[in-house]
Amino acid sequence: QTWAVELTGAFFAESWDMNQFREQLAGGMVGLSRQLSPRWAISFEAQMLHVNQTPANNVLVPSLSVMLHWRALKLGDTAVFVEGGAGLAYASNRVPDHGTQFNIVTQTGIGLSRQLTSRVDMLIGARWLHLSNNSLDGHWRNPDIQALGLYVGWRIH
Repeated sequence: QTWAVELTGAFFAESWDMNQFREQLAGGMVGLSRQLSPRWAISFEAQMLHVNQTPANNVLVPSLSVMLHWRALKLGDTAVFVEGGAGLAYASNRVPDHGTQFNIVTQTGIGLSRQLTSRVDMLIGARWLHLSNNSLDGHWRNPDIQALGLYVGWRIH
């Protein structure tokens, strides 16, 4: 069982390094993961986030990321893992407000997976998300989003 599909929903709130508005992000992710060794896995994630920038325009932010997962501990049917990765995003409008449509997304976090059946695991985790254009359009046009969030979902083997 080296390949799996992951389906999760997530909610993030901007937590520090605030911009003009405090953004909230919610959405979902579909991932394809491959077990590399008993402790390491890689996943390719397609994520769609709705960013609430009230009173500025809300935007949709689709992104594609590569994530590495390291299983730190396994107790029976439950595993603790650490994850991190990066990807590219192209939003429906500027995000954050006064930023750009093209951005880089980095994420890192910790989570739990619990085997429910021989083919389905439940996933729950916490992630830090950073979204910015890395000053590609100049330092004056590089606001960022630093957000903490939770996600829950399933891994199907």
